[in-house]
Amino acid sequence: MDAAETTNSCILPTDQGLQLWRFLDTPSFRKLSQAQSYMEAVALELVEENVRNGSVGSSLISAYIRNPELDRSDVVGTAADLLLAGIDTTSYASAFLLYHIARNPEVQQKLHEEAKRVLPCTKDELSMDALRTDITYTRAVLKESLRLNPIAVGVGRILNQDAIFSGYFVPKGTTVVTQNMVACRLEQHFQQPLRFQPDRWLQHRSALNPYLVLPFGHGMRACIARRLAEQNMHILLLRLLREYELVWSGTDDEMDVKTLLINKPDAPVLIDLRLRRE
Repeated sequence: MDAAETTNSCILPTDQGLQLWRFLDTPSFRKLSQAQSYMEAVALELVEENVRNGSVGSSLISAYIRNPELDRSDVVGTAADLLLAGIDTTSYASAFLLYHIARNPEVQQKLHEEAKRVLPCTKDELSMDALRTDITYTRAVLKESLRLNPIAVGVGRILNQDAIFSGYFVPKGTTVVTQNMVACRLEQHFQQPLRFQPDRWLQHRSALNPYLVLPFGHGMRACIARRLAEQNMHILLLRLLREYELVWSGTDDEMDVKTLLINKPDAPVLIDLRLRRE
């Protein structure tokens, strides 16, 4: 986890500006190299362990190893990418999600009621059918959290022609990046944009621009693990809210973000878990 955070912290400083690391051994590039080497070593050990076990499991890595079209180095590289892409992103998104729920008791109560419907007993299995069709409010809560606090800064594209944005000339070949968090907090797009209102995705969805909230990107270059990430957070919410009440114990100040390569909470997410007596 430390290596993933170091990587996310060092990519922007090395990618932007003068890029002195191309000529000098800068501290940021040194930290980035060390973090990447560690993650590659972990990925290599993960692949080798699967090979020693005969690659008979149902994991994604085992499936890659059994694929004759993939070289071993490709599998190790993919494993390292999965580790980097799947550690901080989902954990930061979950932190913002739990923050909003803890600060909005009425939302939390609705979530608890939905969790009880799909999990009548706390030890029940959560079926895939339920995750696909029976958790409408849970999906709305996650979407609203990602609207207010998207993990990705935005979607980057290279201009294929000259353009003018707000009076500024931007030449062809320039990389432009949308600002997810800014766009999703404008009154021209949402009523009461700073309020956490999951019901907006249930009651007024047809009036909302479907291409405005794109925390995972869109099209061919969208995040390949979107469904997995969403499913993990849906399960987290349902399991957690089924048994516990979330009580915010931090300050009354609004949580802000710190932008590395991705967005993260700018302060500790302080939540007390209270077991429900039901």
